Amino acid sequence: MKIPIKTKPFSNLQSLTELRQFIEVANSSSFSKAAKNLNQTAATISSAIKRLEKTLKTRLFERSTRSVRLTGEGAIFYESCVKALQILEKGAEQITIDSQEISGKLVISAPTDLMQTQLSFWIQDFQTMYKDITVEIRVSDSLSNLVSDPIDIAIRYGFPDDSNYVARLLKNSNRIACASPKYIKEHGEPMHPNELLKHNCLCYKVKESVDNTWHFFRDQQEFKVTVNTKFSTDDSSLARAWAVAGNGIVYKSELDLSDDITSGRLIPILSSYIGSKSPLYVVYPGAKNQSIRVKTFISYLFEKTSNI
Repeated sequence: MKIPIKTKPFSNLQSLTELRQFIEVANSSSFSKAAKNLNQTAATISSAIKRLEKTLKTRLFERSTRSVRLTGEGAIFYESCVKALQILEKGAEQITIDSQEISGKLVISAPTDLMQTQLSFWIQDFQTMYKDITVEIRVSDSLSNLVSDPIDIAIRYGFPDDSNYVARLLKNSNRIACASPKYIKEHGEPMHPNELLKHNCLCYKVKESVDNTWHFFRDQQEFKVTVNTKFSTDDSSLARAWAVAGNGIVYKSELDLSDDITSGRLIPILSSYIGSKSPLYVVYPGAKNQSIRVKTFISYLFEKTSNI
């Protein structure tokens, strides 16, 4: 069944070029600036806008000797044009990706726990789809130097301090406190954050310092506790393993602990409180000419994290 496409009033548009010219004039509030940005003449831009206005039968800009600004109708059309071009560009990019052979080496750095509980399975599926991709995994809880180290993508909790990197949010999450059934049976369950002081808490390094100050929130109040620990490590997965073994309480991202909670190996405690935010980011050098395999894997990450 064919779906009829209504083309009016746009059947007379010469091309998408006119829409891009319109957007550039709106962004720069000037015909001459738009012409300079597009490497065209002001007369060409002016003629394109006049054709658009004639096609739409409405004035898109208020013109004066000093400035050009959108009319109310122009503002409505501008929003639609921006969205339409974004959709078209995304479609064109996807066609380009699909038409190219995706191959080569992909170097990925990620936290230990997340790699063990989630990412390793995703990467296996990715390689099943793209058989010419080879993957090197570097497990680390610190942000490696992506410029000097040959790493294509790093997956990290928290926004990086270095502005040389591009960081895109994959998933919002919070930290939660958990303990094993064995530990709770032997030591009891804390009901208030301050009661953590009576318990052994399992800590690990975050940005080169031991993270032993835990934050909890409830009813717009913050509860900050500097916990006691007999175990600390620079490997956050070891802290989780200690907790599963019944050695104490761990405070980590819910993404890292979800499998242990589902299986019953760990039990959330202080559930009436909200832990600190622990957003997950994909981080990569801010290079413009990014390889097709990196772009494809980043898109794949967004697809996978949207389902957890």
